[in-house]
Amino acid sequence: MDRKTKNRILEEFIFEGKMNKNKLLSAIENFSNLSVLVVGDVMLDVYEFCYTKYSKLIPSEKKGKRAYTSQESILSLGGAGNVAYNLSSLKVKTSLISVCGNDSNYFALKEIADNHNINHFFIRDSERPTIVKTRIYIDDEYHLRKDKENISKISDETSLSLLSEFYKQIKDTNIVILSDYNKGIFTKFNSQKIIQKCNELKIPVIVDFKPQNKKLFQNVTIMVPNFYKAKEVYNKFEINSDMKTSLKNISEILHCEQVIVTLHDNGICGYNKKEYFHIPVGCVCSIM
Repeated sequence: MDRKTKNRILEEFIFEGKMNKNKLLSAIENFSNLSVLVVGDVMLDVYEFCYTKYSKLIPSEKKGKRAYTSQESILSLGGAGNVAYNLSSLKVKTSLISVCGNDSNYFALKEIADNHNINHFFIRDSERPTIVKTRIYIDDEYHLRKDKENISKISDETSLSLLSEFYKQIKDTNIVILSDYNKGIFTKFNSQKIIQKCNELKIPVIVDFKPQNKKLFQNVTIMVPNFYKAKEVYNKFEINSDMKTSLKNISEILHCEQVIVTLHDNGICGYNKKEYFHIPVGCVCSIM
């Protein structure tokens, strides 16, 4: 199936205005024929599980406080890495380009990506650490998160390395996803170069963005904010109150062809300058 046909099928499915079970199943069956390139802020998510029965009191430091030993530590891909992981789990041919530190956590990212069949290109930058988000659980209850990160913009040199890798990988790609967590990987220069190249090759660009960076991603195919991001872009956006008009305004503000907004337990809605849809959660579940 050629790229033009795939794009037509995807757009017809999304904006048909109703959920068609056969078309949905056909789209899922074609996932393995798709090649998707994800570019964005990758993170290492660490989950530490501690239990009171394995702890001890430390009255010498502070009365009533305990010292815990981690009984289990789970590592997974976060940020753009999680996007790549989800795609790969759906049998999509997935590649991931990102920036990480020149540290031991690079090897952790690499191992996880390898284990999940993600074709990865991690640019190692000695000026910043690999982003690590450590979540602490005590007796299976989430207590706190500890972050290690540098969210300053990447250097011009690193940005050029990222673009160089992007130009190499774009040749065999059907769809590009830009996954922005505002951790510094995207600059006005590299984001627009990526978008211009995709538009030149007629490759759809899907962007999940932080609202403060919305101007970096103009002229893309689809913007996919959640409800809170959409409301930050257009403060009059509300669920079930003329969402079509709101989505039209959001698409104009973002300068994109289409906008799709996830609405948590209210489903998903979208607008492509011609048609509008709103799919409640129940409709999706009934088809699956």
